[in-house]
Amino acid sequence: MGATIKAATTREGSKPFAFSEAALAECRSIIARYPAERSKSALSIHPNPASTWVALEYDLLVEPTEAALAIRDLAGREVYRRTLTDRKQEVVWDTRQMAPGSYTVVLLNGGRQLRAEKLIIRQ
Repeated sequence: MGATIKAATTREGSKPFAFSEAALAECRSIIARYPAERSKSALSIHPNPASTWVALEYDLLVEPTEAALAIRDLAGREVYRRTLTDRKQEVVWDTRQMAPGSYTVVLLNGGRQLRAEKLIIRQ
């Protein structure tokens, strides 16, 4: 026996409909696979703006799988990448060789972008 769910209101009004147990099981499976770490993972940048160095502190909340910190310029070119082997760590990056401007710091794990934060470099 399936569960009954009330549909959203349409022009014809709302009408209840039923899902089969197989459809509900598939929905539960999809929800279970959704990467909860994406909404809860952490990335902090300090100092920001940076002039000589910046500390990039992250927490993946899960074990790293193809994890990395990437920094991209405004054109989207990757100017720095660091492979991450720890679930939680602080990485210090020397910014003295970088042109002043805005950059995006991206936290990646399992081939997915978890977080993106803006970084400003001033010399």
